[in-house]
Amino acid sequence: MNKTRLLAVLVGSVLVSSCANLSTLQTARTLPKGESRYLIGGGMFLVPNTSDGGGRRGHYPYLEGSVRKGLSETWEIGGKATLMGTLGFDGKYKIWEKNRFALATGAGIGFISFGLLNVDSKQSSAQTFIDLIAPIYASYDLGPVFTVYVSPKYVYRISNAKFLTEKSDNTLALLGGSLGVQLKFTEKEGVFIEGTSMRYLGRHENASQMNMGFYF
Repeated sequence: MNKTRLLAVLVGSVLVSSCANLSTLQTARTLPKGESRYLIGGGMFLVPNTSDGGGRRGHYPYLEGSVRKGLSETWEIGGKATLMGTLGFDGKYKIWEKNRFALATGAGIGFISFGLLNVDSKQSSAQTFIDLIAPIYASYDLGPVFTVYVSPKYVYRISNAKFLTEKSDNTLALLGGSLGVQLKFTEKEGVFIEGTSMRYLGRHENASQMNMGFYF
């Protein structure tokens, strides 16, 4: 394996397997109209290390921040970024809410682009990833300050990175979801703690991550 191929696989094993833009860190409930929520957090994700062929998993920490805003009683939008350079935007629509239970759906998009240097020719090429995300949100309030939530999601990943997939169209599909809890400190402040696991359809590989985020 030449140096360029090795570097490509090392970078690719992180980016194609990571769920840095797939964290949930929200329940099925939407923010009141005009209200905003800011979040600072991070986590650790575990990805297959394909560079050595041994099936070992790599551990990669990262930080992320997000902002969300309520547009109406049923609509909410948000955006987030990580220090890895990923960006994500989504919208959420609350379908149903009764007593302690809430259900919502939505759509999102994630993006990252980086330059990969060929150490032999000294030429660089841009590698771009786009995630199209279809989530469902369900949450249940166990008490006034404690909520459990789950978010199954399907992700369609598009990339021009030739080294990441054997498919000619360079696309991947992921299926999985997040399971987490919300702990409220005050009416507008608290913490989300969650785990996410995604399965690469047709590749028999999994990637997982743990996240924590403080919101205010």
